[in-house]
Amino acid sequence: MSWKAILVLPLFSLFFSIISPSVALSANCSVPAPLNLSAQQGSENGQVTLNWNPPAVPHHYVLVYGTESNKYSFGDNNIPKNASSYTVSHLNPETKYFFKVGAAQNCVSFSSEVSQIAKGNSSKTSSNVLGVTSTGKTHTVLPGDSLSKIAARFYGNMMLFNKIAQANGIQNPNIINAGAVLNIP
Repeated sequence: MSWKAILVLPLFSLFFSIISPSVALSANCSVPAPLNLSAQQGSENGQVTLNWNPPAVPHHYVLVYGTESNKYSFGDNNIPKNASSYTVSHLNPETKYFFKVGAAQNCVSFSSEVSQIAKGNSSKTSSNVLGVTSTGKTHTVLPGDSLSKIAARFYGNMMLFNKIAQANGIQNPNIINAGAVLNIP
């Protein structure tokens, strides 16, 4: 087992113990995994819609996703048991994401991984104002957003929140207002 597997497996297990404490990760899970997972761009910018064939009815579904194959930084553990599709929103437009859906019932069995580029505006521009390069991307702050959550969404690294703060002249990165439109450098 490589050092990456030793590091990632406990983190993956920790992620699931936090988001779904009643669900265990097990190689011997008897719940059938969702079949034929597919992904298409959603109807709005920053969206991907997933579709799958449900197995025998699980208790609920679990979604994991990230910007690198087999490295999942985000998730949702509360997809209803009668679902066979799910739209992921607030993704970084024009960024490739990797997804797995799991059927959960005391354990989780995951589908095969699929990938899709989130819907976005194909015309990227770049400018440099006050030494900060902008890609022309923006993000409207949602209730519950923080600069670290936004940085994780756009860069895959929550520690890059200062980059967004600097680009937007934010003095205190702990205070952002819902509805504000931020430039994403």
